[in-house]
Amino acid sequence: VFYTQNSAVQKVVKLRTWLKNEFYRLGNETWKGVFIFQGKLLEIRQKLEPKVKETLTAFSEVVVTEGPVLDCWTCLRITTRCFRGEYCREEDPRKAEQREITLFLVLLAEAGILASAVLLFYMCVSHRRKMQTIRKTLKKYLEKKLEELVGSADEEERKDSGPRK
Repeated sequence: VFYTQNSAVQKVVKLRTWLKNEFYRLGNETWKGVFIFQGKLLEIRQKLEPKVKETLTAFSEVVVTEGPVLDCWTCLRITTRCFRGEYCREEDPRKAEQREITLFLVLLAEAGILASAVLLFYMCVSHRRKMQTIRKTLKKYLEKKLEELVGSADEEERKDSGPRK
């Protein structure tokens, strides 16, 4: 297990070293023109593509089947031994799978609770703002109507209290 992980990392390091050497070699050549330089960069790119595909294939197989971080997800905790590359070594795969499902469901429930709390808060705040504007509008309307009623009552009182014949 550790051997395949090491060999995949070594392939990545070799690829990086090869690319670094190619750029170093290209940088030390004499300048002959921009089109020639672009052609040489194209050659490096064409050589690089299959190497990258091969390296990514080897590395992706390792990441899917092995790795301390994946193993620690089944334990529901990440400890220092995970970063050292040691494994939790869960003997019962069903138990590990149950723990992983439990972790997923707990995270899903937390996300749901958080989303509903945010939505509820938003609804309360927006409703409060709407009610404040409605109250202000209603207050202005009532004040205007009250002034009209008081004004009309004063007018009637003046007419009634005017000089009688």
